[in-house]
Amino acid sequence: MRNFNKNRFLRGLSHALLLQGLVFISLLGDVGYLVPVLTVHSEPASSSKSRVYKILPGASQVRFNGSSPFDKFTGTTSQAEGFIEGDINAITKEPSTEVKAEVRVDAKSLDTGNEGRDKNMRKTLDVEKYPLITFRLSRASLIEKSSGAGPSKYKVEGTLSIHGVDRPITVEVTSKMEASRITISGKMPLDITDYKIDPPKVPVLFFVRMDKNVTVEFTLVAEAAS
Repeated sequence: MRNFNKNRFLRGLSHALLLQGLVFISLLGDVGYLVPVLTVHSEPASSSKSRVYKILPGASQVRFNGSSPFDKFTGTTSQAEGFIEGDINAITKEPSTEVKAEVRVDAKSLDTGNEGRDKNMRKTLDVEKYPLITFRLSRASLIEKSSGAGPSKYKVEGTLSIHGVDRPITVEVTSKMEASRITISGKMPLDITDYKIDPPKVPVLFFVRMDKNVTVEFTLVAEAAS
């Protein structure tokens, strides 16, 4: 009798364990499906290609081309700094906010090669109160991907701050990567009165006002941070 009860108990226990196992598997679903899902979520959230680049003063250049009724001139500076952060190669034709960037230019360092003109320009820009010209990237999208060693073309949108005035701008740029460096170039028209700047007087044979419309060109060289 005792053996009979013992055998019945063992059979009941094995049935219970089997039932629990089936319930557990049914709750999990297809085990073969679960394995790749867990593998995907175990990957790092950030891409290994996402990097921080520091814009190099000296290697970079920002310039503007201006004119007056009797003259044309160019102002230049190599005093640009800032950063670019993200995976630029991952930018697609859909506007993306994944890449961050900020460019700062020392307004006082702009030089047109004419002392009197530079003095008036710095006074007009009020460089003591507004020492920096700043661009902050909002989003970027791909226009044309490089097919080889040449540059790729992008549309960038952001905020340009001059003379204490912030305005949205859109500009096309080219970007070329070489080892740990990236070079970004572009140009755009600019109406200085949009930034509450009165066109300064420039000396020719006498003082005349420069045109309010200038063309800004830039080449930014950035190095990957270690």
